[in-house]
Amino acid sequence: MNEQAWPYEGPRTPRPDELAAVAALQESVFDAPGRRPVPSGVTWPMSGTADRCRDVLGMFCDGQPVSIITRLERDVLVAGQRTRMGFIGGVCTHPDHRQLGLAATVLDATYQTFHAHGVDLVYISGSRGLYLRTGARPCGPGESFTVPLGGSSSVTLRTAGEPDATLLSALNTRSATRFVRGLVDYQTVLHYGYCAGRQVSFRIVERAGVALTYLLVHEQQDQEGRRNWLVLEYAGAPLAAREGLTALTAELSDGDTLTAWTPWHDPLGELLRADGPAGVQHSRGTLKILDFPRLIDRLRGYIAERLSHDLADRLQAAAADRYTLWTDHGLLEVADETSLLHLLLGTPPDAEPPTYRVAGELTELVDRCLPLPVANWTLNSI
Repeated sequence: MNEQAWPYEGPRTPRPDELAAVAALQESVFDAPGRRPVPSGVTWPMSGTADRCRDVLGMFCDGQPVSIITRLERDVLVAGQRTRMGFIGGVCTHPDHRQLGLAATVLDATYQTFHAHGVDLVYISGSRGLYLRTGARPCGPGESFTVPLGGSSSVTLRTAGEPDATLLSALNTRSATRFVRGLVDYQTVLHYGYCAGRQVSFRIVERAGVALTYLLVHEQQDQEGRRNWLVLEYAGAPLAAREGLTALTAELSDGDTLTAWTPWHDPLGELLRADGPAGVQHSRGTLKILDFPRLIDRLRGYIAERLSHDLADRLQAAAADRYTLWTDHGLLEVADETSLLHLLLGTPPDAEPPTYRVAGELTELVDRCLPLPVANWTLNSI
């Protein structure tokens, strides 16, 4: 008896006449009760900045999309050294076509596309088994701080409008650890008033009419009328951002709360910790390293600044059974992908310490270069 032919086509990008069907599939999955809003809708607008005929991959059956993944790519600076990060979102499969490995096939093709485009690190806004089976691990390194209400500040705040996109982009360039964002990112968020599923506004921090930094603020109110505001990220000088947080608390009353998110080991987080509130470590989403040797090669300048150009030039990297760095006078062996992520980016709360062996001059590399500085990616999440 002849076996039935495999009815699926892909993974491939959709054709222009298939985009409406792609959107309908995502809406049917993500509009289900208890699910987040449609990723391609106004609440996740970064998904809509992608070229849908280029940045979507899927499996098709009888001309209809049945399993879809959307991606986004941005350069990111790590203490001035340029790497590249990919974002994954809108992962969905039609209920009639699940448990066939379609999403895993599309995810693998997405990783391959990322790698071909020079992406080193992938962020996925979720922690499903589908992602964990590919080596992605929960490791969204961040802390949250409850900012005390009150206090005096020498800065003023104003809410940014769409004409401020250029200014916001310019403020973003003032940090050596940041995402390289084009005007379109700021224009999109300003236009829709949403990012990463949250309603947001940009508050520009000014002194004597000079813009110093911005705060990306999510304002919410509970059923009792208490305001619980969340600062998702900032750009520019940490001291100015700290002043901006104090100015923001002046808009709140007793019983309200202001919480600030920062990456681990971020200067703003250190300032907040020095002021008293304890930080709460947290993980958001999962991360995967696509090419360890290439990532190390791109970080040679970072290593040279903290150790020496000589060591950075001699450093070699390989990824086989273990992740290994070595020189003629040192060795670092990391046991597995989880340990690698935690060693490079920081260990999440309640996780086991990374398993690795280090000797010789690479002991200094672990002590003085790791974990790496991390930029906040909230605005670009899809």
